[in-house]
Amino acid sequence: MHVALLLLVCMIGSPRVARGDDPPPEQAIKPVDAPAPTDSAELSRRGAPEVAVPYPHPMIVEVLYAVPTGAEGDANGDGRRHVSGDEFVEIYNPHDRAIQLRGYRLTDSNPADKGQVRFVFPAFELPPGGVAVVFNGFQCSWFGPVGDEKAAPAAPNDRFGGAWVFTMKAASQYVAFSNTADHVLLTAPDGTAVQRVSWGEPKDRAAFDRVEPLLEDVAPQTGKGSVQRDGSARVASFRAHLDLPFDLSGDRPFSPGVWKPLPEPKKKPEAVAPGREHENEQKSDRERP
Repeated sequence: MHVALLLLVCMIGSPRVARGDDPPPEQAIKPVDAPAPTDSAELSRRGAPEVAVPYPHPMIVEVLYAVPTGAEGDANGDGRRHVSGDEFVEIYNPHDRAIQLRGYRLTDSNPADKGQVRFVFPAFELPPGGVAVVFNGFQCSWFGPVGDEKAAPAAPNDRFGGAWVFTMKAASQYVAFSNTADHVLLTAPDGTAVQRVSWGEPKDRAAFDRVEPLLEDVAPQTGKGSVQRDGSARVASFRAHLDLPFDLSGDRPFSPGVWKPLPEPKKKPEAVAPGREHENEQKSDRERP
């Protein structure tokens, strides 16, 4: 009897020696944090329109590819209009987090060795809702902070609505957008084609079709001002700047650094069939405890 009890105590109290074919001991299960919702998912949850480009990408919201004639074509505000120097591309951060723009580039349809419009952003963080304007810059003078491919501006520029202003420093007036048929392509540092804004029929359709950006926008052709996206949602589109409501376009043919989306249309209340006006109230009464 005593021997049996002794054996039982030894079996219960002695540490178990693991064998090679034994399963590994269970480990404590650590809680896994749920992934943060994407911008699109969060917006969808809130019932807001989906942003047209995913984080961490910015988007093009305004392009001046055909500089108006006369003094009103002076987009950079240096006192004189230049047919190519005053061209610009406006970038916007539609997300609720900052975007690092280093390595993002803007190009047009020309080959790299044949007068291509090209700009590569330096290290620069665009804040949520922030705007950056990139001018062609040929023979332009500047007032206030202005950056280039080597360095970002030291501060926002009050002359352009507090936007961050850059210049491509184009070396020739022929390094410019075509007024009749061209595009501006926004490409991420990893080579992802983020967004393309085109106007007119592409000169090289095969080359155009080989690029499949995340967002494809077609802008109207105009020689009287810029073209501007009327919202950040995928369903938005580009319009001639002068076709926008006055509170968005003002009395100028462009608005570098000052971008606002059109207000969302108000939802109409759902129509209630005659004789059923009190159904919801009755249903609510039935559901009360």
